[in-house]
Amino acid sequence: MKQHFLFKHYATRLLLVSFFALSAAVQVHAQAFDGDSDRKFFLGYTNVGGKNGVELGYENGINDYLSYGAKYALIVDKSVDSDDDMPTFYDNSDLGFYLNFHLMEPLKLPDNFDIYMGPVISLKTMSFQTGARYNFGELFGVYASAQYNFFPTLARREISGLYPYKFVFSAGITLSF
Repeated sequence: MKQHFLFKHYATRLLLVSFFALSAAVQVHAQAFDGDSDRKFFLGYTNVGGKNGVELGYENGINDYLSYGAKYALIVDKSVDSDDDMPTFYDNSDLGFYLNFHLMEPLKLPDNFDIYMGPVISLKTMSFQTGARYNFGELFGVYASAQYNFFPTLARREISGLYPYKFVFSAGITLSF
């Protein structure tokens, strides 16, 4: 039984490595940021001050340099403590809106690579983010981002909880439409 599990584990790894190697070998004409016609969904892992979670978001291009979007983060780390009077779901989640400036055009980066930065305002904190994206094809890519949450915003200090005054690191996949 254990050998069967190990085989499936290694087979999955081999399949993923093969996919990425094949994707890298094929010449790609996909753009990581495509201006005003760019619409992306992203899903990934997030780490807020050492606590693990998931991130889900949407981004829409305005022009060749700017985009706006929204993202939702949920900390699912079992070590997160919350008061019995407060709903755990609310304590561990945050909804934010952002504006990004894309550096692909100004820096003359390859079409499938983009660096971005911009402010984020959410229900629990205000921050500044920076990140990078790489597209493997017209629809699929990966991203990595970092941000620092400067201070609490709309939530009272005792329920703003996990998010203010913390570094946030995220990485995941992007899907373009």
